Amino acid sequence: MAYEPIPTNHATIIGTEESRAFLKRLGIDGEIVSTTSHSADSISLILDGGECFVGDLEPIEYLAAYEQNDKLKHDWELIMRFTPKTIYYAHANEKHWN
Repeated sequence: MAYEPIPTNHATIIGTEESRAFLKRLGIDGEIVSTTSHSADSISLILDGGECFVGDLEPIEYLAAYEQNDKLKHDWELIMRFTPKTIYYAHANEKHWN
């Protein structure tokens, strides 16, 4: 696979604190939060409708196995404050709550 970098002059760089207003301008109700337990640049997209896209974040079901990982615990506490209905992972099946 050929990787072609995105030129930075074509990118819009925002901070997470600006994400709600930025997404609203695109017609998306939600926000981006920093979830750095996987890597320093990891983010999650949380939509007001209850959908949450967490990318490479370790699935919440594995949290007990990572009991010493305070960063992972913090990421999940942050996400769960939004009371998600469905969590979409990059490499695992989605998780639904009723």
